[in-house]
Amino acid sequence: MPKKETPQGLIERVQCLNFVLVGEVRAGTYPLHTALNSVPTIVSHAHLLHDDVKLRNKAYTSYFKHFGAPFNTEEGSAHYFLQSRIFDRPVNNEQIIGVRLTYDQIIKYDLFDLFKEKTNEGDFCVIHVERNPFVCFISQKQADKSKLYYQTAKINNNIPDKVWVDVEELSEFISNHIATRNRINLLCHDVCRLQYQDLYFDFETAMTSVLSFLETTETTIYKPTVKRLTNKTIHERVFQLDKILAELPSDLRSEIMSRDLF
Repeated sequence: MPKKETPQGLIERVQCLNFVLVGEVRAGTYPLHTALNSVPTIVSHAHLLHDDVKLRNKAYTSYFKHFGAPFNTEEGSAHYFLQSRIFDRPVNNEQIIGVRLTYDQIIKYDLFDLFKEKTNEGDFCVIHVERNPFVCFISQKQADKSKLYYQTAKINNNIPDKVWVDVEELSEFISNHIATRNRINLLCHDVCRLQYQDLYFDFETAMTSVLSFLETTETTIYKPTVKRLTNKTIHERVFQLDKILAELPSDLRSEIMSRDLF
């Protein structure tokens, strides 16, 4: 049965389980997003708040077609956009609606109040992928330099080049990461926390736990449509690693060394 259109041109609102898939850039949220989006009862959105307008518009219209309009940074808030146009608006009768958001987007659009509001309303949860912030930073620098962000079915064995790191920039990144990670976990009581290495080494078990968390009857484990880039150990990925670690503030150094450098 075709979906009804509201007077505002939006898909008719239907009560669903809504979730956000959150994590740092290069923390593994995108591969998990592609797997979740393959589940028939789930739609998982990505790039809806991307800085690139073309990518943002494509992400919206590829699913909603002519219904509503993509996010416009000059006309409204991201909070209102997600609440009014995305959550509880399934085009294909999906029962669960998700949105992938990275830490920088959450900070930029100050979405913490949205998380708190939706958590208090119910029928909302958070899937939180955590990864060592230092490795996220290095991975992003390598990806930006090589313009290779992930692999598809066609295996690319090109290994990203080693990078130089500015300690002040790294320190700010790690500080923002810690604050955002902790605030999300504090605000949202219904959270499924995953570690990046669990997704990488045992994706099937991690995906099973996510599906169970979402309380879907789906039992098929869909694999990501993208793969991790071929890479080396962290010591082989960054110049002067020991010097960088020595120059970091002690609290930040303790944070990254207490977690796997993977």
